[in-house]
Amino acid sequence: MPRYSAEELKALKSKTDKERLDAVRDAELTEAARSDPDNPPLDDTFFAAARKMRLEDLVRPPKKQITIRLDADVLEWFRSSGKGYQSRINAVLRAYKDAAG
Repeated sequence: MPRYSAEELKALKSKTDKERLDAVRDAELTEAARSDPDNPPLDDTFFAAARKMRLEDLVRPPKKQITIRLDADVLEWFRSSGKGYQSRINAVLRAYKDAAG
């Protein structure tokens, strides 16, 4: 994927057909959305099953830095799968915590 500076982005010509876009009516857009099999309309069944979520449910609190001693082979096993091994260790510990109740 190419990367552009702010100046390069400003210099790029838009490929949007604005006349065609302006000519499309809301009814046409609505019908196109309704006929899209990957975009089913949200009906009462959906909202009956949906649950309200608080922002706190979506955003986890910041992680805390600690020092932990692990067996060398365990650490090497996590590290061997590449970058993000600390997040994987955290995920394993979280799964254990959630399973334990």
